[in-house]
Amino acid sequence: MRLFVLMLLLVSSAFAADRTGQFGVGGSLGWNSPVFGHPFNDAADSQFNWGVHGRYHFNPNWGVELGHSRHEFDDVPSALETTGLTALYRFNGAARFSTLAGLGLAHADFNDTQDWRSVYKALGGAEYDIMENLVVSAIADYQYVDGRFGGGGEYATGSNPAHVVSARAALTWYFGGKKAAPAPVAAPAKTTPVAAPVAEDKDSDGDGVLDSQDKCPGTAAGVTVNAYGCAKEEKAEIKINVEFASGKTTIDSTYRSQLSELADFLKSHAATTAVIEGHTDNTGSAALNKRLSQQRAEAVKDYLIKEFGIESRRLSATGFGPEKPIGNNATLEGRQHNRRVVAVVTE
Repeated sequence: MRLFVLMLLLVSSAFAADRTGQFGVGGSLGWNSPVFGHPFNDAADSQFNWGVHGRYHFNPNWGVELGHSRHEFDDVPSALETTGLTALYRFNGAARFSTLAGLGLAHADFNDTQDWRSVYKALGGAEYDIMENLVVSAIADYQYVDGRFGGGGEYATGSNPAHVVSARAALTWYFGGKKAAPAPVAAPAKTTPVAAPVAEDKDSDGDGVLDSQDKCPGTAAGVTVNAYGCAKEEKAEIKINVEFASGKTTIDSTYRSQLSELADFLKSHAATTAVIEGHTDNTGSAALNKRLSQQRAEAVKDYLIKEFGIESRRLSATGFGPEKPIGNNATLEGRQHNRRVVAVVTE
């Protein structure tokens, strides 16, 4: 049994949802409802709300939002306006789709009294990157208004708090930040139509296989090797670099020539089989990454079958998600190296 490992770096495009260092501006529109037993809540009916906000993200998970919103109500003269800061947490990090939660503190102003009160805020919802710089959100807010809600009329009840629940849709436009540059990619070796002079094609390690065909240079002389110059214990590595759009599994046609080299290798050695192994970084949930790595491995497998006629019985695909990193997931470069596919070829 002889093992050959072929490394394919699968680099996510700049369309990834890692907003580290980015600023965002946007607005929201929704519907709010007074709840619980405060006299104001008993009298007021639901009405619309609107707001504007600015954001900054410290890393893929944590950010802060400065926002201003106005909440209208039917049947009462008061409208609630709040201005404050909210800490945001994205549970799926740099994934294009993520749930989120937040806690905030704000000041409230009521249009009938200009009376400022403290507001404690909690929110939850989900976000999705619909464009490279545009995010849509669906959010539910709970606001606890500490103190008298409204002016000196029938709703003046001393220090009793009021409670407002809101549902809203928001759009946020992002800009700035530093996006990860793709790793330098060496051009794949191509067979020249003109044969090199015989004098230049040596057997440097003396294993009986010329350097131009030797996949394991440095094998000790006298060791039994296969047609590729590799002993039983040795591995050959060929790196083929392919880029995938964030969250996608489609292989672009620009990578056809690179994948054809793997196909030619398999066709030339009919006794070999290959397991396509998919890997990701640790951004986002483990379940999402496991599924994505499986889908990308399947995409490479299907491409070899459909485009180059490799028999399906010779190929299988397995996704490992973030379980086997080769780089440091704490850095952009490390995460980039961990997004890869490995083809393990056996004979």
